[in-house]
Amino acid sequence: MLSNKDITAQIISANISGGMVLASAYSHELPCYGLEVGLTNYAAAYCTGLLLGNRVLNLLEMDDEYRGRLEATGEDFSVEPTDTRRPFRAVLDVGLIRTATGNHVFDALKVS
Repeated sequence: MLSNKDITAQIISANISGGMVLASAYSHELPCYGLEVGLTNYAAAYCTGLLLGNRVLNLLEMDDEYRGRLEATGEDFSVEPTDTRRPFRAVLDVGLIRTATGNHVFDALKVS
């Protein structure tokens, strides 16, 4: 969710009894990691999604098993499933946000 001052990203697990928030990340947390200004722009949305992805992998104890690309080469990178657990998948729920080209709602999903 994008507001005038903040970006909120959550991963919610759906159950029969209702949804449960596994993890959440907010762009106002980014100054702790070195991003001081521009907390509602493209870079902040991307960093918020990256922070959320790292938190979920830590929570599910999959961070050692599924590591991202360590070196930027520009090539397509896909995660292959291991023998023990499948990779985590996320589905984007945009709600009432318009899905126009270049909207910030897609930036947070790029890293998931």
